[in-house]
Amino acid sequence: MTNEQLANQWVNHILGRNNKTHGNGSHFSYSYNVLYSYNSTLAEWDQDKKVLLINDHIANYSNTSKRHALHMERALMGENITKLYLYGTLVAQTEMLRDLILKQERARKYDYTNEINELIQNIDLYVEYLNVDKRTKEYKEYLNVKRGV
Repeated sequence: MTNEQLANQWVNHILGRNNKTHGNGSHFSYSYNVLYSYNSTLAEWDQDKKVLLINDHIANYSNTSKRHALHMERALMGENITKLYLYGTLVAQTEMLRDLILKQERARKYDYTNEINELIQNIDLYVEYLNVDKRTKEYKEYLNVKRGV
């Protein structure tokens, strides 16, 4: 089975279109709701909340892991699935947002608006999914940066 076929099979499995609970490709596999790249969790489907958690560190770890992530993304095209990219802590994601805003301010030709909006959506989903306490210093700092957009 090719890795592309495996990714399609896994997406069909998490969406309830087939009952194949395991699959193996070339350093790419899945078991139930977890998709692996080199035995590291690349993505996990949360059936209760209907959210796909994607580990960005694994997705960008190596060229092969990036290819595995691309197979997954292609298999997900056209599917109505909420994706949460796990970039790190709320503090790390706020720093990423701050950096993108600075890039936008300095940019002459490139517009970072789409990247900024996608990151804000991802952080908002992260806060909701993990039930982040909105009274924390980290969340308030995120709101301050978000207001600067």
